[in-house]
Amino acid sequence: MTLRKQKKHRWGGFWTEEKLNAFSKYVGAYLTIMNKHRDKYRWQLIYFDGFAGSGSREEEHGSDTIDMFKEFGISVDDTTLYKGAAERVLSIEQQGFDYYYFIDKSEESSNALEKKLAPFREGGKKLEFRCDDANSQLAKLAEALKDKKYKALVLLDPFGMQGLNICIGWDWNRFVDTYTNWCRDK
Repeated sequence: MTLRKQKKHRWGGFWTEEKLNAFSKYVGAYLTIMNKHRDKYRWQLIYFDGFAGSGSREEEHGSDTIDMFKEFGISVDDTTLYKGAAERVLSIEQQGFDYYYFIDKSEESSNALEKKLAPFREGGKKLEFRCDDANSQLAKLAEALKDKKYKALVLLDPFGMQGLNICIGWDWNRFVDTYTNWCRDK
């Protein structure tokens, strides 16, 4: 099944691309800093996306925009294919994360993302796809982070930050408390 035949999701807007570009720059800076110290401290880096989605998005275009695309030989399908957060993180040129966790409650979305990212797995990256609630996976991550060898970059973006409390609820506080107490003990 090609990407164009997969079910696409409508979400986001003009700000989505800007947000993803800013996120990519942040991840690049994070890895630059962590890579300077990972060998010295024997760190293993984890990327965790709690609301990974399917990795695809469909935009709506008005008739004027479609006419312009046709004039330049660009298909509407070409404009709707984009790199989401997962592809961007996996495409970073420098030494990346040791483990990548992609969490989504929707089995359909999780399977679609796994298919889309299959070439990265073939390239040797350690990808894990979990069809589960972000809360339970965050609790497991918090436990793993008690081991000093693991460091994590966590992305929690459930269709924008306005949904964070609804999606995460009190368990987010438990994650922060667990990690904060661990840091205090060290």
